[in-house]
Amino acid sequence: MTLRTPQQLPALPRNNVYNPFKLDVWPSQDTLFNLPRTNVDNFPSESTIDPVNAFTYKRPLSKTAPLDLKEHINATTDAGAQLYVQTIDGAVVAQTNKFFLNAFSFGMKERTQLMETFSAPSIAFFGESVRIYNFAGTAVDYAGSNGPRFYQSSLIKMYNDMLRGTLLVERNQIAIITVLNHTIYGYPIAFQSNYSAQNDKMATFSMSWVVTEHDLTLPGVIGDDQLNYMYTHNVAIPKGLIRDLPPLMGAIADLGRFFNFSGWLDLTDDTAKFAFLANREWSSVTPYEIQSGFGSEPKVFIDALDRCLARLSVTLNNIADSAEYSPILSSLFSDPNNAEQTLKDSITKTFKEWSELVPLMWTTSGFSSSEFINFKNDLAPLITLYNKLLTIQRAKLAQASVDN
Repeated sequence: MTLRTPQQLPALPRNNVYNPFKLDVWPSQDTLFNLPRTNVDNFPSESTIDPVNAFTYKRPLSKTAPLDLKEHINATTDAGAQLYVQTIDGAVVAQTNKFFLNAFSFGMKERTQLMETFSAPSIAFFGESVRIYNFAGTAVDYAGSNGPRFYQSSLIKMYNDMLRGTLLVERNQIAIITVLNHTIYGYPIAFQSNYSAQNDKMATFSMSWVVTEHDLTLPGVIGDDQLNYMYTHNVAIPKGLIRDLPPLMGAIADLGRFFNFSGWLDLTDDTAKFAFLANREWSSVTPYEIQSGFGSEPKVFIDALDRCLARLSVTLNNIADSAEYSPILSSLFSDPNNAEQTLKDSITKTFKEWSELVPLMWTTSGFSSSEFINFKNDLAPLITLYNKLLTIQRAKLAQASVDN
């Protein structure tokens, strides 16, 4: 028996027109890593609790059908993973999406032979090792009042009847699983199912596949050219630049994200409050806008600003030891009256003083326009710093381009 590679198979249809089983082949939402709520002991009574909000309540009576979980699994628009069996001529002979794919993992490894000698070691490379992918998921298995929902049992039968690697090779077929932009072709070599008395209406499963191809593209969303562009493709960078650029680029990125508020969103639990500041420049925001947006909840603004300042302090300390950047930082942060204080201590002290000014913007009568304006003026040197570092980065990259 010979494993067939995807190159010998017609391409899997990747659009919403191909719909042999009236399932949404490419659903609009994903469930990868969105773990289902598996504590079925807390499922409520369907007669007393709204199924949409079922998971926010404890079960008042005996356990009943987990309607919410069933509906999510059965609704094709919410299914993030699809499992197919495809023949050599491209026909899909089986498919299912009645499960949650909780995780999949894989590793890439080279086949090597290492020989230690009394001088230099000898290493021989023989290509890539066989790729083994592991998938883990969850499916319900119960006899509900609205009909049987034995999706885990169905998956077990599908494995026994169609998914086993031996059967696929004998029938000139291949298994395919799709999730997000991943389309994975291969042959299942192991399947494990787990049932528990504590989760008696649900079961988990795991599979191991020998994988022959892993496609990372999704038409209309992401292609090979875009993936190539997302890393520096076919560009040689001098050794010194590789060492110097990351901390410099980190400082530039954090400063830029601070002044256009995108960095704030990473450091707040209430991103909706900052929606009106999206893509705005720090210098253009008025006290009235801050008052209107955060007047009732000033702590959201204060906490986010305080965290941003703390992150900037760490980022700038990362480049404080550089002979190239330290003069620039010293001109902004060093205390001429305290020559014994290190540059890093000066940066930390300055940012701490700025953080202490943040709560003063809110008074008992509301937001203080004058304090906000004074604070913006205090932070003005950071804009100068950002522009200087950006100029250095561009010069380094331009020089690298000339050298190459």
